[in-house]
Amino acid sequence: MYKSLLLLAAFLMINACAGTAKDQDLSITAEEKYNQAIVVVAKAKSYNLNIGEAESQLGQAKVQMDEEQYNESIVSSEEAGRLAANAIDVYQYAEAKTAQGIEEQSRIAATDAKHLSEATSEYVVRPGDTLWSIAATQKNLNYDALNWPLIYRENQSIIDDPDLIISNAVLRITAPTQPGQIVEARRHAETRGYWSIGSREETDQKYLQQ
Repeated sequence: MYKSLLLLAAFLMINACAGTAKDQDLSITAEEKYNQAIVVVAKAKSYNLNIGEAESQLGQAKVQMDEEQYNESIVSSEEAGRLAANAIDVYQYAEAKTAQGIEEQSRIAATDAKHLSEATSEYVVRPGDTLWSIAATQKNLNYDALNWPLIYRENQSIIDDPDLIISNAVLRITAPTQPGQIVEARRHAETRGYWSIGSREETDQKYLQQ
């Protein structure tokens, strides 16, 4: 009988020790999970994210851990970390899309600037040149002499009379960006009427005012 009691006591002691060791392991795990959740929640808060539910779960994990409800605390800590991590993922995705959009806009702007640069050229007037002859040599004007009014319009600050241009003058020649510009220029070239050297014709003035 005495021996049986000793065995029972030993059995109970072993179980008690095993239970204590298990509780200690759970306590350590719960604390690790809680600390991990704190880091993730803090990161989310640094982005000024709305993570009220994650913070609530974190607070609940702390209370449960203090009350030695380790399994429940672990679950609450993991949920807090998951919610905060999801909020961070959504934020970072949105930031990446915004950055991508800005980068795309910059690329388009750079492309437009390149095209504009390629579509604009300069021409130095040589003796014997006319706006007609110059237009016929310009890729930007489709090598069409009838597009000479486009040169005139763009350089009207240095050309008073389109029938009289000065040698060594530097003309800017830009490709038209609207179909209507070509239509107006060709119409003026074809219907300009009588002209004389030394003065700006009335029809030229009307064309510039369009």
